[in-house]
Amino acid sequence: MSPLRVSDVALAAGLLVTDVGLAGNLLIDEEPWRLPVSAVVATLIAAAVLLRRRAPVPILVGTVVVSASAAAFGLLWDPFVGAALVLYLVRPPRALPAAAGVAAMSAATAIVGQWWYAFGIPLALLTWGLAEAVRSRREQTARQERQREHRILVDERVRIARELHDVVTHGMGLIAVKAGVANHVADSRPEEARDALRVIEATSRAALGEMRRLLHVLRDWSLR
Repeated sequence: MSPLRVSDVALAAGLLVTDVGLAGNLLIDEEPWRLPVSAVVATLIAAAVLLRRRAPVPILVGTVVVSASAAAFGLLWDPFVGAALVLYLVRPPRALPAAAGVAAMSAATAIVGQWWYAFGIPLALLTWGLAEAVRSRREQTARQERQREHRILVDERVRIARELHDVVTHGMGLIAVKAGVANHVADSRPEEARDALRVIEATSRAALGEMRRLLHVLRDWSLR
């Protein structure tokens, strides 16, 4: 199981246990039907947290509707915590309107219900701010990684270009010198001329081989 999945399971289980536990304590002297209905509401909200990564926006809407309806009947025992946990995964440009919607619903529920539901307002805004900060940090990290990879690519190309320049400069320089020697002693010292030609042949072959290798590396880098 992935770490994200584990965190979702832990959050959903913790929220379910908390809400059911509070309902059991607060509804012990209420009508018998209220406790099981509150447990069903808590289960629905926990399920929304567990499944929030599949479709954050629709799940958020459903969570807010269930939470507000349950709060209006005194069956919700957290200030829209489940909605805030789902809100965390809503991405821009819907994130801010979604946070405002959760905050507005919390305020409306607090007005007609109990005051503690008003804590859903700062909770929604805090969740939105935290999510934005995390996204910004991740984007910055990804951007820095891309820049680092680009610098590595540029540095490698510069290194290869320098090697190619050195190969051409050294090889052509040696060939030019030996060609001059061979031309100068061709008639008087033919053996020395042949030695110069052999050096020219070996040098040109080595230079061509090295150039092919470097060009092959450059082609591979250009395809990345």
